[in-house]
Amino acid sequence: MGSVVTLGELLDSPPLLNYTNQDDWFDRRDEIKAILVEHIATRTTQHWLDRLEPADYWCAEVLDWERLSNHEAFSNSPSRKPHAERMGMNFTPLAVLST
Repeated sequence: MGSVVTLGELLDSPPLLNYTNQDDWFDRRDEIKAILVEHIATRTTQHWLDRLEPADYWCAEVLDWERLSNHEAFSNSPSRKPHAERMGMNFTPLAVLST
């Protein structure tokens, strides 16, 4: 997990700058996530990626099924085609595990 304060600086989120004690980050994660949810909704995904990627924060756009299945990397995946074609399917089966 990266610094919440650094994340606040990168996202220009003043409330996150108040979480200076690293020991609180886990215990107060629900508060921090609530701030992030509200703040991130104010801009586009690309806006946030443009800020976080250059700072080497792990981040990625989350795709819905339609966009994922149409994405070049997914549709051309060597691991996808043999299984799907052999089974007569035009999609990759996913396993969903619950705990």
